[in-house]
Amino acid sequence: MHSERGSALGYFLAALLGVIVGGVLISLPHGPLATLIRRGAPAVVAPNTEPAVTPTAQVGGQPGAPAGSITETVRRIGPAVVSIKTRVVSERRDIPEVFREFFGDEGHPMPQEGQGSGMIISAEKGYVLTNTHVVKDARIIKVTLPDKRTFDGKLVGADTQSDLAVVRIPAQNLPEVRLAAGAPLSIGSWVVAIGNPFGYANTVTVGVVSATEREIQPQGGPALERLIQTDAAINPGNSGGPLCNLDGEVIGINTAILSVAQGIGFAISSGHARGIADQLIEQGKVVRPWIGIEYRQVTPELREYFGLPMDEGVVVQQVMSGSPAARAGLQRGDLIVEIDRAPVKELTDLRNVILKRKVGDSISLLIYRGREQKVIKLHTAEMPQGIQ
Repeated sequence: MHSERGSALGYFLAALLGVIVGGVLISLPHGPLATLIRRGAPAVVAPNTEPAVTPTAQVGGQPGAPAGSITETVRRIGPAVVSIKTRVVSERRDIPEVFREFFGDEGHPMPQEGQGSGMIISAEKGYVLTNTHVVKDARIIKVTLPDKRTFDGKLVGADTQSDLAVVRIPAQNLPEVRLAAGAPLSIGSWVVAIGNPFGYANTVTVGVVSATEREIQPQGGPALERLIQTDAAINPGNSGGPLCNLDGEVIGINTAILSVAQGIGFAISSGHARGIADQLIEQGKVVRPWIGIEYRQVTPELREYFGLPMDEGVVVQQVMSGSPAARAGLQRGDLIVEIDRAPVKELTDLRNVILKRKVGDSISLLIYRGREQKVIKLHTAEMPQGIQ
């Protein structure tokens, strides 16, 4: 729906997915966050292990972690954290000429196996919440519980824009996690991450909430918003696993790490994830309002180029053909300064108002076209699938 670069170029993010059979650590090529995972790492074999809790005498440089609360959180959440293994068949590869006598001229599809984490959010229905980049394009999904039961998973729905997906397993007698209601988080509060990094099942690490409301721009994927930043150790394979508070609630879904640093990980907030999961379960997709433009923050260069009268607002870069914006007459170079009488100073000002509307709602934009002020009225439409 928009184009956002600038500070986002400083982020080099890696999807937390990552064991490929044959021995190299990679991010699966079909994931939107699949960037800059270091190739050529040693082979990783998933051992059969019991939950491994990191020492709590000193965590993240801070002594005195409440060990009793941590172990109680693990006791509550751990049984509902699952390992997800997938098989994806990649595009056919060309056969070298020297081998064509034996194998023919056509290349052969190359199966790849990856793994991540997930959490059971409905014991009755068998719904598992995970990341889209864990299960996207998978031909086979295997879900293994901590009690060693393994089930074939069926993809209920996946949303690329939020990087959230729901898988269903045909199982009974399941535990489930409790998603936090989305209350404000306190910076510095203790958190627990549970998942399957590098195939080490049910690994537990501890840290704190480093920041909230982060926004990142992974290479090759849409921007992710309203993220929790944590220094709890999360690694490839943690994707889709829970980030928990010490009340035994899931506050986030571990999703990405900053690949050029240590102790900087990101989780999608549970409040945001709950709404996405509900839509995926109910209708297999996420319905979002959309007006059909790409835009960026106004700069002195853009102001001069388009002859704009002010240096606040967002500039329309592209208007999608057939979109509500196109039908309403919005044009490339228009400067949007208000939406429904609310000022637009940052990219998020425009985006947040649109996303709070329902499909079909009326929106009024105050714009400048050059130095001429105009009011553009339009109605939101459903965002087409695949739009980022």
